Amino acid sequence: MFAREVVAPGSTIHTDGAQGLRRPADMGYTHHYTAGYNAANRPAVLPAVYLIASLLRRWIAGTLHHRVRNEQLPYYLDECTLRFDRRAAYKRGLLFYRLFPQAVVTDPHPLHDLQRPTDPGYPGYPG
Repeated sequence: MFAREVVAPGSTIHTDGAQGLRRPADMGYTHHYTAGYNAANRPAVLPAVYLIASLLRRWIAGTLHHRVRNEQLPYYLDECTLRFDRRAAYKRGLLFYRLFPQAVVTDPHPLHDLQRPTDPGYPGYPG
């Protein structure tokens, strides 16, 4: 589970009450959850965290069909961040005109480098 890899044993974990996030209590973590959707003051429960986490979960389930590998996670999170930041853009079609020049001046990245990064400083580096 993700929590075992990134959260120190014995830590307290606060979540929004999603059913899939209730397992940490069974693994020795102290787990407090508050269902933000039922709270009287939703922003006070976990300010904006529940919104971002919910959007990310739905995006991973709907777009990636739960197929996220550790090596590619930073790229997926970058894309999700870009989509979130542009969600209220007045002219969403202009995004292409911003990304295309960046793609042209960026060095090519072979598929094997994207799937198996060789940079030890990369968060998903397998070495």
